[in-house]
Amino acid sequence: ADRPVFVPANTIDAQGRTLNTRALQHAELGRVLELVSTGEARQHAAILEASYAGPGESWVDIAYTYNHALDNTTFGCCLGRTSTTFTAIKGDPRDLATSWASSDLDFRHKVVVTVHAPIFWGISIGARYIGSNGRPISAIVNGDINGDESTSNDLAFVFDPDDAATPAAVAASMRKVLDNPNNLFADYLRENLGRIADRNGAFVPWVSRVDLRATKRFNLTRRQA
Repeated sequence: ADRPVFVPANTIDAQGRTLNTRALQHAELGRVLELVSTGEARQHAAILEASYAGPGESWVDIAYTYNHALDNTTFGCCLGRTSTTFTAIKGDPRDLATSWASSDLDFRHKVVVTVHAPIFWGISIGARYIGSNGRPISAIVNGDINGDESTSNDLAFVFDPDDAATPAAVAASMRKVLDNPNNLFADYLRENLGRIADRNGAFVPWVSRVDLRATKRFNLTRRQA
């Protein structure tokens, strides 16, 4: 997969685990950081809104948002190495060129519907529906396989079950994963067969939330309520 590894090959154990201290060129030095701002981001959004005023004090608001946010790292806090810890990378965490994709905070569609209506005895009810597609996800290795110290930033190599070079046990497992009708991200895996997966190449399914409330107005004095 041409993934760079920062530790000597003979220090990688049988499970593919690495120890980042083996990546040090000089044992006398610990972590050495060069703080360079290479992060980039672009975001475009279009919002449509409509309102309807009904009888009495009732009303309805509807809003739709189309959003597209791209970046090569999604972080804004708090240490110099945060970008390498939380940004999914294909190889060298210092090179963000291959990480340009949907932002970790991206969403594509969002709908918000708010309704308010008075009913009786001074009581009003309100409801709000918020629906949007979920956040992007990446196929990540559970561990540090390149020795860069982070155990949650290495994009996974997706084995192709039809490749003769894929071990039989791994191929059988991959077919099981891809054929699982409940696998929501099978298409994402198929698009990346035989290579390191793309960052944020799939979205979590649509997420809906409904908030309800009821209010009543109490008149305390002539001027207060």
